[in-house]
Amino acid sequence: MFSRRTFLSLTGVAAGLSVSPVSAQRRGGGESAGPLPSSLAALTSMAFFARLPAIARGERSGLRAAASEGARAFHQWLPFSLCALIYENLHDLTNLIRHDTFDDSLMALDHRIFGVQPTVWLEAHVVTPLLTDWMVISYGLYFFLPAALLLVAYRREDETRFRTLSVALLLVFLAGFLSYVSIPAIGPRYWLRDRYLVPVLRGRFFASDASQVFGALEAVQRDCFPSLHTALSGLALFYAFAWRRTLPGRGLWFAVYLPLVLSIWASTIYLRQHWFVDVIGGWALVAVVVTLAPAIVRLSAALRRRVLD
Repeated sequence: MFSRRTFLSLTGVAAGLSVSPVSAQRRGGGESAGPLPSSLAALTSMAFFARLPAIARGERSGLRAAASEGARAFHQWLPFSLCALIYENLHDLTNLIRHDTFDDSLMALDHRIFGVQPTVWLEAHVVTPLLTDWMVISYGLYFFLPAALLLVAYRREDETRFRTLSVALLLVFLAGFLSYVSIPAIGPRYWLRDRYLVPVLRGRFFASDASQVFGALEAVQRDCFPSLHTALSGLALFYAFAWRRTLPGRGLWFAVYLPLVLSIWASTIYLRQHWFVDVIGGWALVAVVVTLAPAIVRLSAALRRRVLD
């Protein structure tokens, strides 16, 4: 069973992730911090809610414990949150550095691999309203999967795994920053819109344009290569497998994550958000990051020990 502190932390993360994307919409030039900064505030404040009875009774130990837990949460999650904040303000920068996009090249690579354009082929052979609904739901899950693993490591005070996954996620975002500025692309939903017989994907539940459900929440509109949906969910799948013997529920995490991650990968193409080579780029990024992250954590730990000694 979850402890009270774990339940409150889960609630805080869920609140930050589910509410804050709406506030990231770029309307009238205004933005807020977005999902990770909101989750940072939620996690920090949850430390006080967890000990509210003791604080209400005037017990100084409860207040000190809440302050200590809040400071720990703030310290652990701050770098990741700042990284997300920077990401959400890249919109103008991507247009400033390069005005053109690489969609023609990415489209040509897709055609060389398949002999057809995957999104056009899917429209003719696979697309159905119910499947569209599932693809939209899947597409929105990409961040929850690594966030859940990160929270487990945090609540268990497993500093090595928390830092390893945090560094891995930061490296993914950093790669996205650099690539979206240097290799911008808008994706097939815009580039191939004149080639679709049915330009608007509709589900039974998502009756409007399903490919645009998350359009208003995008911080960067030229963010195709590599697919961070693929990379972030791929990281979650990798660590769900690598940590399967020590996670609560053991292999159940990987068993649940596998179909969800495969659905996320499929949704990037099905919903016309990405070229297939974007997905390949996401896979390649995962392979690089899971190699670099542990090495960076070990090097950082060694440097800290040397400084302390």
